[in-house]
Amino acid sequence: MKNSFILFAALILFVPRCFADPVVVFDVQWGKGKERQSRSFAIAFFDTSAPQTTANFKKLVKDGFYVKTAFHRVFPNYLVQGGDPLSKKKDRRVIGTGGPGYTLRAEIRRKHLRGAVAMGRLPDNINPTGQSNGSQFYVCLRPIPSQDGPTRYLAR
Repeated sequence: MKNSFILFAALILFVPRCFADPVVVFDVQWGKGKERQSRSFAIAFFDTSAPQTTANFKKLVKDGFYVKTAFHRVFPNYLVQGGDPLSKKKDRRVIGTGGPGYTLRAEIRRKHLRGAVAMGRLPDNINPTGQSNGSQFYVCLRPIPSQDGPTRYLAR
């Protein structure tokens, strides 16, 4: 199971000329020894769609919050979830429960298409106000329309 973790080695915030908004580049590593692999991927921001969420994400990147955290949930062909600072520790019982100590107002305005990134949140029965996690996020590996909306959280 440990080999299925994907580790963030470093994050870089930069503004290429082709993007209006900054992007974050994740350097990801997985496997051990000769099996070790690495790839990079970029996340583009939509500041006008989710201003509070993107400002928070950029701040966490700038502060080095995500460095050496893991994708702690991996659902092949569905999504991967990361951003938990407790994933740096060896105690797997706490992984998936950490954050920066605050939550955010949900800003669910874009479709959950393949490659979309969104903030995680607890279910309605635990989180009736629909707050989003302060640091945990997921990347859609395919369209997930069930995560679009709900619009009732947009006005809060």
